[in-house]
Amino acid sequence: MQTMTELDFFSKTITGVVQRREYSELEVIMRDVLLQENKIILLAALSDRLTSTVFVAFFLCGLPNLLKMPLDEYRHLYQLSKGRDIAIYQITRFLIIHAGARKQVLQSLCSEYSEIQSIDQFKSYLEEVKPLPPNEKKMCELTYRDYKISAENILRLQEKFATCGGGEPWLRIKNLARV
Repeated sequence: MQTMTELDFFSKTITGVVQRREYSELEVIMRDVLLQENKIILLAALSDRLTSTVFVAFFLCGLPNLLKMPLDEYRHLYQLSKGRDIAIYQITRFLIIHAGARKQVLQSLCSEYSEIQSIDQFKSYLEEVKPLPPNEKKMCELTYRDYKISAENILRLQEKFATCGGGEPWLRIKNLARV
């Protein structure tokens, strides 16, 4: 019961913060979520409950805290998201677009890799190491600027997920230093 109360509280708070465009508050909320005993359960449930825009804002603004999570906790996040199509989609999309995760990395994180393979939008990213299309890359840069996400944190995220898959970060953010 307490988890549902926490889930309602956090989802309403996060959504309200994003609607008010007070993105700096999201890092504090992410820290608060990660301080909870059931943090991975909450993250999985929030991944299933938050809209795409709110989810991305929450995870990007919470990057300083997410970067501290070990890869085993990301695996656990995928395990808890099993059967929740929205959560799998949100987490996978975030990792592909912002962390540069590809097939080998996602296979190491997700015990039910077929759930990811079945999402048509991700097929081209899973089959080959392919950079983001220019329009999507530009959208990322604008999003990082709006949310005040540092290039350093994006590169650290990419390095974290490149190392578990044995490759180089594929998304280079060269012009973000001016943001």
